[in-house]
Amino acid sequence: RKAAANGNPQAQYKLGLALSSGMGTKENIPQAVAWLERAEKQGSQLSSVYKAKLQEKVTPKALAEARLQI
Repeated sequence: RKAAANGNPQAQYKLGLALSSGMGTKENIPQAVAWLERAEKQGSQLSSVYKAKLQEKVTPKALAEARLQI
């Protein structure tokens, strides 16, 4: 999480995956999408693909709140 917060796109991608599945952490789909967005903005193509699949499960309000939390 620290590396993701410090802007590492690979860490952001991996944290997004972990949050989306609950692997090693509590599942949180809105936060997963928010982390994947950050990685995507830094050029992570895998993040783009996975984010597109997850985004359908998140309301705009939940995503906005998650963006503020991370």
